[in-house]
Amino acid sequence: NAANERAVREELREVNGEDYYANEIIKLINNNEDGESILVESLYSWTEFQVLKRHFGERLHTIAIYASPTLRHHRLTTRPIRPLTKLEAEHRDASQIVRLEQGGPIAVADFLVVNEGTLTEMTEKIDTIMRTLELPKA
Repeated sequence: NAANERAVREELREVNGEDYYANEIIKLINNNEDGESILVESLYSWTEFQVLKRHFGERLHTIAIYASPTLRHHRLTTRPIRPLTKLEAEHRDASQIVRLEQGGPIAVADFLVVNEGTLTEMTEKIDTIMRTLELPKA
C-alpha cells in the first residue's frame, strides 16, 4: 500500500542518503548500451535533481507534468489501484513539497505539460517534447 511504499522509500533514503535514487538511476543509464534517449519518470527531490544535473549537465532535460490540485486529488481518489482519500491526497501534496522539496525540480523544468485532459493527450505532449530533444545518431 502507499504507506508501506513511502516507508520503504524514506528508509532507503535515510540509510543510503537523499541522493540514493538519483545514483541508482545514473547506474542504470550508464549501463544503457543503446545510446537512446531515456525518459526517467518521477524525479522526486531537489537533491535528486542536483545529482542528475551535475552528472549529465546539459544532456539532462526535465519535464514537469502539472494538473490542478482539484483534478489531481479527484484522480487520486478515484484511481482503481491504491486510491487515496481526499485528506491523504492533500497530505501527499504537502509531503512532496515540504519533505522532498519537489517544487524545485518543477520550478526549473525545461518543459511544462498541463495534464488536464486524457492520458492520450498527455502522452502526445510528452512524445512531441521527446521528438524535439532527439539528437542525430553518431
